[in-house]
Amino acid sequence: YSPKMYVGTAGAYEDNVGIGTISPSTKFHVYNGEATIASATDGVKLSYSNSKSSGIIDTAFSDNNLEFRTNGTAKMWIANGGNVGINNTTPVNGKLVVDSDDNTLLNTVRINHTRSDSNIPSQALFLNVDLSGADNTTADRTHSGLFIDLDSSANGDASNEHRIRGVNSDVRFSGFSDA
Repeated sequence: YSPKMYVGTAGAYEDNVGIGTISPSTKFHVYNGEATIASATDGVKLSYSNSKSSGIIDTAFSDNNLEFRTNGTAKMWIANGGNVGINNTTPVNGKLVVDSDDNTLLNTVRINHTRSDSNIPSQALFLNVDLSGADNTTADRTHSGLFIDLDSSANGDASNEHRIRGVNSDVRFSGFSDA
């Protein structure tokens, strides 16, 4: 007989809960017979590991952030104030901060949007900016729905130009459309 769930009552496994194991090594331990699927210590850290991959979801006590790690490196971070960072562990100045320093990536953010019903209008990206407040500011203010700050030190040559565009589009259509 092998129990499916074990709740430790004494000794080394006291107060530990095991699923698929009678010797849970953490407060919560799930084992599928080949590898540890999940383990949690003190209710704040959940880890996953098997022979092919591993990852950790960790709530840090010191600053109450939620951290997602793979192979020991933080990949996504939800700060205690609600800001989210991807490849950024201190997301400030934005609710979503995405850092990309990998030269192999074509896009830092990519939205794949497919609409299959031609009777439904759609937007791949919708910005809704509502501004309010009295018109008695102490100085001129500039508000933007979309702001692009593009800096480049790259240099082309006579045969390979280095083109820089703040906004670029490639619109293709067939049939009767306005573009």
